[in-house]
Parts: sequence; C-alpha cells; structure tokens
Amino acid sequence: MGTSGVFREFKDTVKIALFLCATVLLLAAPAGAQEQNGRTPLIEPEVVSHPTAKAFSGFGTGTVGATPGPCSGLSGSNCTSFTAPFKGTGIGAGTLTGAVNNNTGTTLDTGTNGGGLQPGGGTAKFTAKNGDTITFELQGLDGFGTEEEWFFGYAVTGGTGRFAGASGGGVFAFANPTTGFGTETTSFTMTGSLAK
Repeated sequence: MGTSGVFREFKDTVKIALFLCATVLLLAAPAGAQEQNGRTPLIEPEVVSHPTAKAFSGFGTGTVGATPGPCSGLSGSNCTSFTAPFKGTGIGAGTLTGAVNNNTGTTLDTGTNGGGLQPGGGTAKFTAKNGDTITFELQGLDGFGTEEEWFFGYAVTGGTGRFAGASGGGVFAFANPTTGFGTETTSFTMTGSLAK
C-alpha cells in the first residue's frame, strides 16, 4: 500500500473515531440534567448573558472649581471639583459630579508659556433624573499654564438601578478657562464605550 493509501486509511479511521466520540457525548446525559416528561435531555440548556458594549458619548456644560489642598479621599496638592447637567447616549439626561487632584507627581512636560503636564486622577458620578447612577474612576493628565485642560482615561466602576452591572471606558475631558483657584464655567465631554 502506497503513502497515499495509508494516509487515506488514517483519515477514514479518524473520521470514524470522531463520529463515535460525538455520538457518545450526545447520548450521555450531562451532570445535573433533569428529566423532562420522563426523558433526560441530550443537551442541557444553558442561559448565558453577555453585555454588549456600545459606542458612548456625552456632553455637558457646568462649573469647575479649584481649591488648594487635596480633595477628600484623594492624593495631590490641589483639588478640582465639578458639576454639570449632562446628557449621554444610552444614559439620558442627568447630572455629572466629581473631583480630581493634580500635582500628584513630577511635571511630565514644560511648555513655553510656563505650563506643562502633571499626572492627575479622581472620580466622577453620573446621576440620572430618576436617581440611577454610574460611577467612574479617572486617571490622566492636567495641562496647566495659560489654560488648564484635563484629559483622563475613565473606567466604569459600578452602577445602580438600570445601570447595575455597567462596564466600559473611554476618554473624559474638560477645560478650566483660567488658571489659578476659583470657579469657572466650562464644558465636559466623554467618548468611549458602555455596556449595561
């Protein structure tokens, strides 16, 4: 018998073996299978739920206020808190609140205007009109100088109500129109993905 004949015989043997294995697996009752109408099902149904992430974006205009000293529960030498009416795809309208600290480490870059980039981080929470919430962790950079700009990566850390089990992440940004301490009006944007 030539090489091609041996190979053909081997393929036939494998096919028969696979067929027999599949037959045994289908006829064997799975562990924990319950009888239905006096018969044990061949395959026990399994319900699996996988959240599907969808593109997410949100926008709001509100206030940002900077004060000396760290925000409660956060490290850093300055505290910047914010609050804004906010509306996002898939979450509706509500209020975005949060606090971030800057000066949490060494300046990463110094610009020509005396500004630069410093690490920063904090938390944010979206509260829908009915009280359901989504919480976020923020980590990113504070751009300081003639105009303070904040750029954060965000990760969803939890949710309540219709947002229970939410997950996702993306980019959160806002600008403080002037430098120094005080309260200013600015815009907030979020883009990324959200599964709920």
